[in-house]
Amino acid sequence: MHAAARELAEETGIRVTDIARFIPMPPLAVSSTRMPQLSYVFRVNLSEEEFSARGQHDDEIFSVECVTVRDLPRMINQGSIYVSVPLAILSSYLSLRLLLIPEFAAKPT
Repeated sequence: MHAAARELAEETGIRVTDIARFIPMPPLAVSSTRMPQLSYVFRVNLSEEEFSARGQHDDEIFSVECVTVRDLPRMINQGSIYVSVPLAILSSYLSLRLLLIPEFAAKPT
């Protein structure tokens, strides 16, 4: 989870020092036939203050934006979010929320 915290800070400028806040999500295969290794993804709830206090992100990222969970399905269907790995992660997260799994159904937004 330390690697997840480091990547979050590098790629978004958001620093979370409490590793216990990182919640594992189901792993996914980026390409099951070409690279049958799993990628492990974590979720962390952020406050508006944490997002607003973010620092600079690295050059690999075009922008860091805050969107509501409610807007995600519309953004996916309109093609605003179209890269396969983020789509898989968001789909998994939204599915877990729909199933009302307590750690994923926290705080509706």
